[in-house]
Amino acid sequence: MDDRLPELIAAFEEGKPFLSEEGWQSSVWQPLTTIRLPTGIITACDPLIPPLSRPFERVVPTGAYPMHVAIAEHRGYKGQ
Repeated sequence: MDDRLPELIAAFEEGKPFLSEEGWQSSVWQPLTTIRLPTGIITACDPLIPPLSRPFERVVPTGAYPMHVAIAEHRGYKGQ
């Protein structure tokens, strides 16, 4: 198990601080849309991870689900 799992989980809890390689951060959630999953299959990956990493795959009940994005806020970060 990855020792950074608690920080990864915290990254998806709105407002909860977590420590990353860039320092302390927190995330803000913004609603996007409703996603419809007629097959129930979800496949996704992070475009910033090495190309040899496997994508995230999950099967869920078919239907419509609310989609949100977690936006990281870097404390003290001066860039854009």
